[in-house]
Amino acid sequence: MNSEKASLFCNVGRSDKEYHLQLEPKDDCWVVNYQNGRRGSPLKSGTRTTTPLPYDKAKRLYDSIIAEKLRDHYTLGISIGDGYTKAPQSDKFTGVLPQLLHAVPEGEEGPYLDSSDWIMQQKFDGERRPVRAGALGDPVIGINRKGEAVSLPQAASAAIASLQVPHLLADAESIGDRLYVFDLLACGGTDIRAWSFVRRYAKLCEVFAALPPSSDVEIVPVYRTSHDKRRAFEALRNGGAEGVTFKLGSAPYEPGRPASGGPAMKFKFWHTASVLVERINAGKRSVATAVLDRSGSRVEVGSVSIPANQPIPAVGAILEVRYLHAYPGGSLVQATSKGVRDDIDLSECTQDQLYYKKETVEMEEDVSLSP
Repeated sequence: MNSEKASLFCNVGRSDKEYHLQLEPKDDCWVVNYQNGRRGSPLKSGTRTTTPLPYDKAKRLYDSIIAEKLRDHYTLGISIGDGYTKAPQSDKFTGVLPQLLHAVPEGEEGPYLDSSDWIMQQKFDGERRPVRAGALGDPVIGINRKGEAVSLPQAASAAIASLQVPHLLADAESIGDRLYVFDLLACGGTDIRAWSFVRRYAKLCEVFAALPPSSDVEIVPVYRTSHDKRRAFEALRNGGAEGVTFKLGSAPYEPGRPASGGPAMKFKFWHTASVLVERINAGKRSVATAVLDRSGSRVEVGSVSIPANQPIPAVGAILEVRYLHAYPGGSLVQATSKGVRDDIDLSECTQDQLYYKKETVEMEEDVSLSP
């Protein structure tokens, strides 16, 4: 049982922040303390442990905080004297990080549907997959949400290459062999992330217009007026779509997730979560799953069905699951596996990500208040 300390730095978009974390003994137990703020400015100090914890729990919390920061695009640093420098990224790291969205609570979608400032697109039930083409003749690569280079389906890669546009970067979602492109970030060597979404989308349509209708790459349409948004919203909900996104038409593209709100939001008809496989249910095509609470302890959230076209995942794997809602302190409702995720860290399997229907929360509160 040793003391530990880590320093992390975030230099993405307009951010230039540092975060220092210590695992230290106190009163025969352990605490996790931190200091954070803008780089070069006075740092705010605090603790993540309101009371000292046993070493195992404190270490688990310490590790989960580091994983959470890495997920939020911090990088681990190393000490040089009294200062710090950034540690190198892995060979697979591309430097391209996606814009991540907060959710619009159910019942609060009205202003986004009615305001002409917000543009709506369908949200697909796949994996985030920005695509990048280098010089002409270079391979087209996919990029996962960690910013790591990954392969693309051959047909989609060939379709992007056929555009003959060098140094292209587009944001997209992949489902099977099909790629759904919804934003353009760079073109012909020019970074256009500072452009408004309206202007970027117009350029996207211009650049991708050469793709044949039979291509495995599709531009995601936009809906601008209240009438069109509401009609599409209901059609997508009734058609079993995962949800929609709302983007402020005047906003630039900024990687990472803001502390709250932001110029791009999502609204889900179905909800998804990353969960940990705890055990395999004997004789059934289902697994017991869990998430992490704020102390880093595992909390079971019930069984998840595994479709016949998926192998039974191993204990310890991280599953992406689709579900209707969660019961407070209980299970996910109608949860089905979407598949194993190797681009998700354990730190993302948190209880905070779960969606609870308002009435189930109120019922839980009523029961707890009953005499």
